[in-house]
Amino acid sequence: MAHGNTFKKEFVNKVETGLFANQDYTKFRYRFTMQDKEYSKTFSIKASFGLRDRKRLAKSEAEEYRNEIEDSLYNLFTKSTKVDNIAEMYFDKKCKDSSWTRDRKNMYINYIKPVIGKKAVGKVIEHDILTIVENMKDGGKTKQNEAGNSHRNIVKCLRQVLKPILEYAMVNGAINKLPPIEIPKKETSSKKFVSKPIDKLKILYHTIIDLYKDEPFYRALFLFALFGRRWNEIRTLKWEHINFNDNVYTIAAEHNKIGIDQYYDIPLVIREALLEFMDIGNSIVFASPQTGKLLSSPRWQLDKIKEVTGIEELTMHYFRHILVSALGSAGVPAQVLSASLGHQHSGTVTSYYQTVDHLSHSQSANQGVLNLTKSD
Repeated sequence: MAHGNTFKKEFVNKVETGLFANQDYTKFRYRFTMQDKEYSKTFSIKASFGLRDRKRLAKSEAEEYRNEIEDSLYNLFTKSTKVDNIAEMYFDKKCKDSSWTRDRKNMYINYIKPVIGKKAVGKVIEHDILTIVENMKDGGKTKQNEAGNSHRNIVKCLRQVLKPILEYAMVNGAINKLPPIEIPKKETSSKKFVSKPIDKLKILYHTIIDLYKDEPFYRALFLFALFGRRWNEIRTLKWEHINFNDNVYTIAAEHNKIGIDQYYDIPLVIREALLEFMDIGNSIVFASPQTGKLLSSPRWQLDKIKEVTGIEELTMHYFRHILVSALGSAGVPAQVLSASLGHQHSGTVTSYYQTVDHLSHSQSANQGVLNLTKSD
């Protein structure tokens, strides 16, 4: 009881129902009852604000606190719910655990959270979304996109991360409509244009073979990239996914973008390299030599290849651009290219990719690479 009297003596000014301030309106206490339980919060506001602003800020703080309690009690979203809270619930309730989901979570953390994560969802406006886009254009979070994200990454962030989160907020009653999400037009860029792709494919192939003739670990790693595998597919590959008897390897559903197991032909040059360093003591094929865990991006080795080949724009993903450009220039059909790269859909084909045969088409693509890289 004495404690309650202390509060009464300190918070002598009534601002509105349940909200009281001290003598000079720099400290406030908000108290209310919900579901027969009392909640209270004490907070301060700097005296540098005018009295009217201090009262306004205190009311806003009190409303936000009440909404947070309401959300926790009823599992409801309101317009005051933080975007971070909605995103957390969206990923937890709507997305299965996979590398694709983790990729989208990283996009949220890197590009959306810094701009609107702490903002009430009801206050997200078009300007916030434009800010996300501009920030992504200015710089990325990996060495591959540190000079700025690709148009594809920006569209992915808006369509596959931000929009679903805001739609989840809308269907759960937090907002009545989505703020405008304008997809920026693709700017003309030479970033992904590959000049003389067949020449580059040849020089990369022979550089990898020669540079790592005594290091089968890196020979296999970079050949996997040259034959179209994404970096995450390479680094998460396990020995149990490789069937040397049938000459097939599997990219598990949780480590590819379409969420189903994909089966690929093992090119002979990769098979030979794998057998040279096969270590069944570690389940991960390309385990870090230092930690035995998943390997980080092989930047030092990549720099060596760039120095020898003179292909300064080379990244782990750029191997794929070179491969598809070279095979496309050689007349390999789009169906084969798309399947060998692990796509489910292609802009040039439609329902075919619903049941695409990655294995048979990867055999055709692999043979195409070997034909193109034969020494003259």
